[in-house]
Amino acid sequence: MIIGIDLDNTIINYSGIFYRVAVEKGWIPAETDPAKNSVRGYLQDRDQNDVWTILQGLVYAPYLNYAKPYEGATDFILQAKSAGHTLKIISHKTLVAAMGEKYDLRAAATEWLKANNIAGSADSPLAETDVSYAETRSEKVNMIIRERCEVFIDDLPEVFEEPHFPASCRQILFDGVNTTWPQVSDDVLGVHG
Repeated sequence: MIIGIDLDNTIINYSGIFYRVAVEKGWIPAETDPAKNSVRGYLQDRDQNDVWTILQGLVYAPYLNYAKPYEGATDFILQAKSAGHTLKIISHKTLVAAMGEKYDLRAAATEWLKANNIAGSADSPLAETDVSYAETRSEKVNMIIRERCEVFIDDLPEVFEEPHFPASCRQILFDGVNTTWPQVSDDVLGVHG
């Protein structure tokens, strides 16, 4: 089976990082709810959408080392690989940050995957060539089609709602709260934790 997996908010867990960086930079008060949506809401409610965009670039590049994989994500990848499945990480990630410093977001993500022994390092289950980055959501769906994914795991329902998302590809919506990687393992691989 060919299993495609999204990267941001599916493998990479950003919990608390937007809050941490925004407080460190003095952009939000410490008493702000630490959830990502609360940080975004605080800034956008104050017409600080540009600050939110700059914050995203910071979190997705120089502060990415604060992020950890979701619990169970690496185990799922190892189990699927050892069971003989092909895995592809397909991410909608622009090359550089939209505002602020022009960080190379793809290079930062690739280094994070290596540092966390997921792809591209000597000990990781996936090769660097198993990771693809798309500039747009539509291009991401084209990659899913090109890789002939039979299952795709993503945190954004909008990906599955793209008009050309392949009907033959099974969709698994991951939210990190109501859906956990052990549930995905059980569902996709029949692995019981």
